[in-house]
This record gives sequence, C-alpha cells and structure tokens, in this order.
Amino acid sequence: MIVVPDFPPKQAPQNVRASYQAAAKRWDAELIWFTHCETGGHCFWKKMQAFSAVLDQRSDAHVLQLDNDMLIREDCPSPFDLAKPNEFAMVAGRQRPDRRVDETSWGAKAHNIWAGRLKSASSPPALHPNGGLYLYGLPHFTSVWHRIDLAAKRWRNYGDMGADESIISNILWTWHREAIRFLPQEFNTILCQNAGLLRDKFSPTYITHYAMGAKNKLAGARWQTTDWPWAKDDPIRRLSDQLRCRKHNVGCVESPDSETICKLLILFPEMRLYGLHAHKSIVWPDDLGSLSSQLSASHTDYLLLRQVLADLGPLSHRYHSLPCTLAEATRWIGSFDFVLDGDQLRDANKFA
Repeated sequence: MIVVPDFPPKQAPQNVRASYQAAAKRWDAELIWFTHCETGGHCFWKKMQAFSAVLDQRSDAHVLQLDNDMLIREDCPSPFDLAKPNEFAMVAGRQRPDRRVDETSWGAKAHNIWAGRLKSASSPPALHPNGGLYLYGLPHFTSVWHRIDLAAKRWRNYGDMGADESIISNILWTWHREAIRFLPQEFNTILCQNAGLLRDKFSPTYITHYAMGAKNKLAGARWQTTDWPWAKDDPIRRLSDQLRCRKHNVGCVESPDSETICKLLILFPEMRLYGLHAHKSIVWPDDLGSLSSQLSASHTDYLLLRQVLADLGPLSHRYHSLPCTLAEATRWIGSFDFVLDGDQLRDANKFA
C-alpha cells in the first residue's frame, strides 16, 4: 500500500499524481492520498499521522509512505522488494560530502534536542533520514506511531530541527534498532543537494525528491523514460541509442568526464561504469585540449576524480575509478561490455 500525505494548499501537481498512479499499478499496490488530518499542529506532525489512514483499512499492510513532491520514474523497481515488512526502511538525508555528521553537526544537535524532549536515545547523525520515504510493515511498527501520538499532545506545534525525521530516527534507534534499513539513495534523491543531476527536466533517478529549493522545477519535470531528455544531435543521445540496442551494462570509460558518466548513469540505472584515471603520456602542448589531458600533464589527475564523484552524488556507487590502463583493467576486472573513448564506442572483445 502506498500512502501520500497531501494537505492543501501544497498538494501534488498532476505529473506527481500520474507517476504515483503508474507506479501503484506496476507494483500492484493500493494508492491512498491522505488529505485530511484532524489532529492539527505543524505539517511534520500531520505527516506522521499518515499511518492512521492505512490502519483504518488494513492493519497488516506493508506501507510505502511518500511525500507529495517526488517523481517516480517508470523504470523504478518496486521498493517493496527491497525490505521485509518487519524492517523499517528509509533513505539517508545526507547526500553530499559537505554535509557534516560529527558530534557538533546539525544532525547531532537535532537528534539530541528531540531525544531530550521525548525521553529517548539520540541516534547517530549519519543515520538521519530524509522524511520523503518510509517503508514499513504496519503491524510491526504500530508502537512507533503510538509513541508519536503520545508525543504530539505536547509537541505538535514544534516543527524545528527536522522534527519528523529526528523523532522517527530516535525512536527506531531506541526501541527498534535491529529493524533499521537504508535503501540506496536512488530511491529518494534529494534534488536540492544534487542539483547537477537534473538535465532538461528529466528525473535523474528512480525516485527524485523535489524538496525545498527544487520545488519550482517539479511541475515541469518528466518521469517517463520513453521521453529522451537530450536533443538528437547530442553525442550522448547517439551513444545511448547504440548501448540500448546492445543492452550493455558494464562499461569502461577512457578519459572520463563527469558529464558523459552522469548522463549514461541517469539513462541506464542498472549500468556500472569503470573510469580509467591513469597518468597518460602527453605530447606538449598538442594534447592539452581536454581537461583530462591538462590534469594528467600536471600530475593532478586526482582532482578530476574528486569532481566526478561530487557531480555524481548518489549515482557514484555505480562508478568505479581505476588508476590503470585499459589492458590492466581488463586483466583485473575481466571483459567489459563496451569501451568508450571520448564519444566513440570501441570493440571491447579484443581486450578480453
């Protein structure tokens, strides 16, 4: 069952509703729009009452709770297959390397404040979730929501310090620690932390969260993968057509750049890419036309890798840097489905 808190005046636009309805049909799940909450209080507390909309209908439901400012791509696999009903699954709220998780961070302060208010333990700041997605089996976690109900009598008008996220994280850490699970960030990619992933209004991951500063991009964003996001003369469009026909999933990229890697990983969510970041012989100054060559010539290749990983954000776990040549990579990794050099596909078989 999918439940979506959707309170006026900030209700879901049409493309969000269409993507949720299509997902519910693919996953054989009932979709509930939770539009009225009698308890009042801050919107975070209203959102935490969504379980009651499900409890009234099915007390044994496996529930996927989503915010109303997200898009689900039509190639998104079912999150229900990624966690058992006795597990409480979330997606981490920290999706950029500059978001601190030490004991003096915002997350630590938020957890400590709400732990004091609710008399719970304080969960580690690195485990702070984003409240856009929760996945849980209702009968296993009824006590979580009952604790929140009790706390609401005192704190429902307080929405500070990421109230819903901090409270749920702390309660799970205190009383259901063994049940905590985190899904890959492609299932709740926070766009305001990963703005570089959005290209031509094409939703970059399975579930993209257009929260806070990204909300103005939501109404025009696209979730259908049949809509190619780039012009026909874009070299990545041509490469993608070839790769889709061949159904290649494991590729090697020579002289990698973040734009090419990012576009391929967006279009092919099952693809894994290996980038060769080996120092290369450079003919000075004839071969210095690309940033990759310039960094190689100056012995600062590692700066390119750092930039690539920062640009990829949640997609970076499908990208692997190899400080070696193609021949060495083939010996270590095995054969690749394809080799990409610049915008040219090369036959990978001869390197096997």
